[in-house]
Amino acid sequence: MPLQNKILLLLVPLIVLPILALGWTAYALLMDDARDRTQDQVTTLLGQIRLHNNAQLQTARANASLFAHTELVKKYVTTYSARKREPMKQGVLDLLFNYQLAYPEYSEIRILDPDGKELLRSVIGDIENLTTDESSSAWFGEASKSDAATYTAFMNNPDNNRPVLLTSKPLMFIKGKNTRDAGKRKLYGYLVLTIELGYLARQSKDLKVGQNGDVFFTDSSGKILFHPDNSRIGTLVAPALFARLGKAIKQGTQVDASYMNETAHYQATRLDDWLHAVAVYRENEFTGKSISLGRSVTVIACVAILLTITFLFGVLRTLLVKPIQKLSQAAKEIGRGKLLVPISVDSRDEIGELAGTFKEMSENLNHYHEQVHYIAYHDSLTGLPNRLMFKDYLKRATAEARRNEQELSILFLDLDNFKRINDSLGHIAGDKLLEAFADRLQSCLRETDILSHSPQDSSESVMARLAGDEFTILLPRTTGPVSAEKVARRVLELMTTPFIINKQELYISTSIGIALFPADGANADDLMKNADIAMYHAKKSGRNNYQYFSQTLNDELLNKLKIESKLRHAVQNNELEVYYQPQMSLTSGQIEGAECLLRWKDEELGMISPDVFIPIAEEYGLIIDITEWLIRDICVRAQQWRKKFEHPITMAINISAVHFCGNDLKGLINRTIHATGFDPEFLEVELTETSILQDPEMAIETLQKIQSMGLQTSLDDFGTGYSSLNYLMQLPLDKLKIDRSFIMNMDKGEKGTAIVSAIIAMAHSLGLEVIAEGVEDGEHIQLLRKMKCDIVQGYFIARPMPAADFEQLLASHSRHTA
Repeated sequence: MPLQNKILLLLVPLIVLPILALGWTAYALLMDDARDRTQDQVTTLLGQIRLHNNAQLQTARANASLFAHTELVKKYVTTYSARKREPMKQGVLDLLFNYQLAYPEYSEIRILDPDGKELLRSVIGDIENLTTDESSSAWFGEASKSDAATYTAFMNNPDNNRPVLLTSKPLMFIKGKNTRDAGKRKLYGYLVLTIELGYLARQSKDLKVGQNGDVFFTDSSGKILFHPDNSRIGTLVAPALFARLGKAIKQGTQVDASYMNETAHYQATRLDDWLHAVAVYRENEFTGKSISLGRSVTVIACVAILLTITFLFGVLRTLLVKPIQKLSQAAKEIGRGKLLVPISVDSRDEIGELAGTFKEMSENLNHYHEQVHYIAYHDSLTGLPNRLMFKDYLKRATAEARRNEQELSILFLDLDNFKRINDSLGHIAGDKLLEAFADRLQSCLRETDILSHSPQDSSESVMARLAGDEFTILLPRTTGPVSAEKVARRVLELMTTPFIINKQELYISTSIGIALFPADGANADDLMKNADIAMYHAKKSGRNNYQYFSQTLNDELLNKLKIESKLRHAVQNNELEVYYQPQMSLTSGQIEGAECLLRWKDEELGMISPDVFIPIAEEYGLIIDITEWLIRDICVRAQQWRKKFEHPITMAINISAVHFCGNDLKGLINRTIHATGFDPEFLEVELTETSILQDPEMAIETLQKIQSMGLQTSLDDFGTGYSSLNYLMQLPLDKLKIDRSFIMNMDKGEKGTAIVSAIIAMAHSLGLEVIAEGVEDGEHIQLLRKMKCDIVQGYFIARPMPAADFEQLLASHSRHTA
């Protein structure tokens, strides 16, 4: 049966919605009942407040009448003479004060004469007497209209601006027998009670409408007189709301409005023209009143729903829940990395189909995971472990060696001049060479030295390709350097056999660095770093050899890094300086040019030889910036000297072999010449035989570009390298510089002189000017002049000097010439 039919079948017995509808209906009826009962409760409460207030009024009137008819008060007010009344005043005050003690809410009891002027006043507390004449008061005008009735009114006490109940009793007594109108009643004044409305304040605090409703009192303007929240006293009810309350009092209805940011219902009653009582209860009060019956309905509904859910859950658990739980558990196992998980779901519906798909997905994921794992930990070209896998294996191997107090060795291999093969034959041929090298290395090593693609036994030797043409071999459980040396020698012997790539024989060698654990490093990172340092030393030692790591090598590397860092700052901060060694013409005796030599003096390291910092600049890519700065500096100075001395000076600079390996030397020189305005005819580029032989074709092409710009070119240190007359014929040169070693040998016999003479004659026959370096004395000058050498350079002429000294030398020669 399809899953959707099962779901439809399960929905039929559900009665949750009817039960909820029934419960909601009952709840609505209870809410209506609660609203009606609450409204009746409020109406009753306001009626009780009204009755209580009326009782207070009656008590006030009765007490006013009682106080007014005491003999002492009567005698006091009927005595006309103020002199005779004065002795009675204290007695009356004591009497009135005793009444106040009995009724503390009577804050003031006063006796006024018929015109409203105060005769005496008894007060509780320190209420200031601001109104001793009530003749103009509104209440007095109303009270004086009737000589017999007791007058009551709610108002603000003008003495302290507090709401009070004021009760005034006319003092009407029968005249004495000896008077003309004897037997008639006469008005002698008024007894006035000022009653604090503390009972209203207590009602406001104590009376509650339901659980959270409030009762408060306002005056006829809507100002709140008494409220449970003292902060609300003195504030005004919103005018619109107060107006609605006034209409509701007349109609006997309630008003719905907001109260303290909640929906609420208001009912009010008028206690006096000036005094209103307001009861307010919140909407949520109704919910509380319906809770008891609502609970019963809720229990009944819950029981019905629970029974239905229990039945449905039993059915659904068998048909849906258990199969889905199995699939969910399988998904969790796959998420934890266990990809092959058994799934026992045999139903013939959509869930069964899903389980089958899930199982197929699990198998595919396991297959893809194995592929990804292999790719992540192996080199895609050679199939060897990569750097990540090798480093992980090395960590485990060093940990095991440390536990067992054993040694191990690392061999770091780097193919020599591999870049030349890559550049000349292409990357495809380079990749084939790397594959062939890896295969040959594996087949050559002992069975315990070859690579297992998934090494499980930590005793196996491991070989890996780190990157490019860098390989490593791990030899666990070695004893001293002998085992590593044996493997290194076998690898070097292996490289003597040529590789056949694309039907072409390729001879290539490798440089090997060896580091031992624990002597050369306590962890994997240090071992790999130190093996790399040792390999670099093997490169410097002529390639095609192996070298062990030593602390001296590490110190040399650190010193090299220090020099590189300082050199980088020196380039950025223009700390380099150009020295000039004059070149003199043997024909004219004038200074025709100068070789520009770079010098660097560091504050910490002192004067550093160019033989030290130039190779570092070449290795770390600083030589391009240095060369550009050098050319710019000498062009600017030469331009200044030409204008000053009116004699052009040829500036010769040595160009690093790095510029003949694809760097845009022509563009660099062209930019500088255009920026400085220097005549390129007087700029000479020197290069050595060694730099030419690294890539002769590129050197010839670069020199041709330089000559096309109008610059001169010269071959420096001729005779010291692997001189080739064939290349000498092909190179576009203007000058040839004889190395100083040949000039010094002229003093040792005729052979030395003959060699120099032959070089000069050969150069002249090729149309080249000849410069002799290392001229130390006058005898050299005489011999070279006889050989028709063109230009000489050396200590006999002048040592290399700063720009300022060279400028003085030029000035001196200019004066002699003049």
